[in-house]
Amino acid sequence: MAAQKLTKARLVQIIIMLAVLITAFIWRTINHENNETIKCIVSKPCEIGTDKHSILILDNDLGYSIKASEIGAFSIGYNGNGILEEKEPSNWLLQTSDKTPSMLVTFTQQAVTFNVKIFQE
Repeated sequence: MAAQKLTKARLVQIIIMLAVLITAFIWRTINHENNETIKCIVSKPCEIGTDKHSILILDNDLGYSIKASEIGAFSIGYNGNGILEEKEPSNWLLQTSDKTPSMLVTFTQQAVTFNVKIFQE
């Protein structure tokens, strides 16, 4: 490829393209969410985890039982119709009338969030 003389117009074009690429990279980085959606069928035990930490979701008579492998390693949120109550430091009970409830499980140490959708099979 032959060398070309760098003109003012060509330099402006390079700077504009560089600015567009940097802006796109920063925009994508800021708006990126590290959420993974997991389908959990509770007719059989459903276990979700990362590294050494995990939660187990089971169907029981009162609702959905959520058991954590370790205290304080999780944050569980539910915004649907129903109640998410903490029974013990590592056990929760989700009582809902939703057909497919969805909750957010955040592993605080790894800063990983899962959107867990619960299904009956």
